[in-house]
Amino acid sequence: MPTPAEVRQQATLDLIVSPWTLGPALLGGTALAVGWAGGDPTWLFAGVGGLLAGGGMLATRWLTQLEAVTQNAWRKLIDQEKAAKETELDKLDRALQRDGDPSSQKLLRALRQIRDGLERDEAEGKLGGAGGIVKDRAEEVFAACVAQLRHSLELDETARTLAGPARKELRADRQAILKEVSETVRHLARTVSEVREAPVKRKEGDLGRLRAELDATMEVARRTEARLNELDPGSGRVRE
Repeated sequence: MPTPAEVRQQATLDLIVSPWTLGPALLGGTALAVGWAGGDPTWLFAGVGGLLAGGGMLATRWLTQLEAVTQNAWRKLIDQEKAAKETELDKLDRALQRDGDPSSQKLLRALRQIRDGLERDEAEGKLGGAGGIVKDRAEEVFAACVAQLRHSLELDETARTLAGPARKELRADRQAILKEVSETVRHLARTVSEVREAPVKRKEGDLGRLRAELDATMEVARRTEARLNELDPGSGRVRE
């Protein structure tokens, strides 16, 4: 998520480079340059007028449209951040395709499908109550699982540099991690499916059950992350 400072910076930039501000200022600067070179006071006055018009428009929009400009800046930063994440996920997808194990790529694509579906539901106003809870927790689960898949790829790359029992052990550890990620994905998909199929009005007991299920999913993700830390190839393990 963008920080308040980043949003303010983007909003200020958007105000300055807006055609309503930049246009008169550029025309004024050009007129000033022409007037200064030719010594024509008409061009000089026109140039000053253009700069003042640009400055006045900037001040007017700052006073009257700052909230709308700030909201647009926030959305722009969110979109940029999302695009960067999608690029990284596409890169990871291609890397997993080359690891010789189709299950890892299928897990990543399943995760992205679940997340994209929740985002569509949210955009269409279909999420509420339990849906909001699931959406927030699903984002955490998604990030944890992606990190685990990325690390599993690193383990595979390390295993390729080893031989004998060391390689066999590391690949077995990687398969154990993928198995736990798969369990997390199935659990998440089941919970999301229940939210979509349920009536709009839920009993508090149902909400509590969904929270418990998502907490259990997060626990699996945390357990797998702890296992990843133990299997970190940089720790020296299996490098014998």
